[in-house]
Amino acid sequence: MENTEVAVVGAGFAGMTAALYAARAGARVMLLEKAAEGGQILTASRVENYPALGEVDGVTLAERLAAQVRAAGAELLQAEVTEVTRAGLQWLLQTEAGEVSCRALILAVGAKRRRLGVAGEERLAGRGVSWCATCDGNFFRGRDVAVIGGGNTAFSEAIGLAAICHRVTVLYRSEEPRAERSVLARAEGLPNLVRLSGSRVTEILGGETVTGVRVERDGRETVLAVSGVFEAVGTVPDTAPFASLLPLAPDGGIVTDGECRTALPEVFAVGDCRAGAVRQLVTAAADGAVAGILAVKESFL
Repeated sequence: MENTEVAVVGAGFAGMTAALYAARAGARVMLLEKAAEGGQILTASRVENYPALGEVDGVTLAERLAAQVRAAGAELLQAEVTEVTRAGLQWLLQTEAGEVSCRALILAVGAKRRRLGVAGEERLAGRGVSWCATCDGNFFRGRDVAVIGGGNTAFSEAIGLAAICHRVTVLYRSEEPRAERSVLARAEGLPNLVRLSGSRVTEILGGETVTGVRVERDGRETVLAVSGVFEAVGTVPDTAPFASLLPLAPDGGIVTDGECRTALPEVFAVGDCRAGAVRQLVTAAADGAVAGILAVKESFL
C-alpha cells in the first residue's frame, strides 16, 4: 500500500495546481492520473486568456506546470482510481496499481466532451467522428469536415482545421455563436471556413466511415457531405464513479461550498468536476490553490 498525506485525483490544470500548493505547504502529495498530465488543456493549440501569460499552446503550458509540481516534491502515479472508501481517519483509494491511503483527498477528475446523441454517432466514433481536432485533424488533410458547436472550443478547432482541410463548416443551433469576439475575429478572414447558424444536426451518415451529416435548418432537411465530424458542444463533469460517494448537482458536478469543500470530511473538489457555471483555466487554477492550501491547513496544522 502507498501512503501519502494528500492525494490528488486528476492531473489537469486544477489538479496539478492543487498538488503544487499542497506540496509547497509541506505535505507529502501524490498525484494520480489515468491518462496524460495536463487534461483538456493538452488539446488547445492556443491559450490566450490566462492573465499576464500572453499566448502559449496547451502542451507547453501543461509541461511547465508539471515541471513545477515535480520540483515542489509531489509524486505522480499513473493509475486510474476505481473506488474510494473511508477507514478511520484515512481515505483508501483503489487503483489498478494498488491501494493508496491518504488523510486529505482532492478530486480533480475534470470533464469529458458532451455527446450529441444522434443516430450514427456511436457507430462512426473513431471512423470520422472525433472530439479532438488537435488529435485527429491531420487525418482529414485536404478534405471537407464539419465542426458542431458555437463556442470558443468549436471555433478554435475550426480555425486549426481550416489550415489543413479543404473546407470547414461550423454548424450551431443558435442564431449567433457563443464564442468570444476575439476568437470569431480570427475565423472571419478564413475563406474556407463557413458558418451555418440555426442548424441542428440530426444524424451522422456513413457506412465504414463518415460521408456526411443530416442537417435541419429553416424548416428544411439537407445533407452536408463531409469526411469528418468534430463535436464541440460542451462538456459534462466526469464524476460518475463518485456518484455514490458524494452529492452531485443536476449538471453532474460535485457539490461544494465556496472553498471547494465537499460534504465529506477532508475531501475537496476542484476544476471542471465541481458544480458551477464558470469553467475556465484561471478558475481551475484558483480552485486548485484554495483546495491545496486548505487540505494541508485543515488536515495537518
